[in-house]
Amino acid sequence: MAEAAKKAEAVEAELVARRNSRIRSCVLLFALGDAWGREAPSVTADEPSVAGCSAGSQELRITDETQMGLCTLDAIRTLRRRGFTLEGLSTDAGMQNTVRRAFADAYLEFAHDPDNDRGTGATEMAALAYYEAAMDKITGDEGADNSSLGSGAVTRAPWLGLLPYTRPTLMSLAVLQAQTTHGHPRGWAAAAVTTLLINDLLNGRVSAPAEPELLLHAARIVDEVREMDSPLMQVMVEELDALERSCSASRRAGTPWRRPWTRPEARRQM
Repeated sequence: MAEAAKKAEAVEAELVARRNSRIRSCVLLFALGDAWGREAPSVTADEPSVAGCSAGSQELRITDETQMGLCTLDAIRTLRRRGFTLEGLSTDAGMQNTVRRAFADAYLEFAHDPDNDRGTGATEMAALAYYEAAMDKITGDEGADNSSLGSGAVTRAPWLGLLPYTRPTLMSLAVLQAQTTHGHPRGWAAAAVTTLLINDLLNGRVSAPAEPELLLHAARIVDEVREMDSPLMQVMVEELDALERSCSASRRAGTPWRRPWTRPEARRQM
């Protein structure tokens, strides 16, 4: 019995170490990806200046996308320290408001940081300024009175996929952080799918990051989110349907999926 217990402990320790290593790798790759693609918000998906970018072609710097992702995690850590477990987040409107405010406050703190020289996006800065000026900060989305499709919200979403929460809670966190700065449900839906997709890659639920398989898996995640019993999902139904159609059309055509926020009409709303 003692020998079996030791073996079980060793296996568990190895699994934990392997998971921690994968999380660390994700954190580094998120930051590197942001650094390599820091010019992406100003170009379309078809322009070669981004597609042809290599590690040695530019100075690598910590970007505002990386910093905002870290702020997103810091907001959750603050909530945990205040005693919030986030259980039932997907259906608790009061807790959702608390979480949104925590995200907005963390982003606002970063925006005012005297050491912040990373140029947070204009949409995000405007939303945070409106939030800061609001007399009653109740919902946490007072500043997001815009039609932005959510580029910044989606770049923050992968970090949430590393967290050990239930699927409805991860979906909720992704949507709530998006709602603090971006007002279009398409951005909220894309953030939710991105978070859950990263979580599945981390946990081996999808075997390889090849585009056809990822698109198929993303479509499955859309179905999963659609089935979640949450008011947050209900306001995204049409956009979830649009995301699913986009994934399906790209798979059938065998062409790369064009992210909604890189289309010319979307770039004006970032």
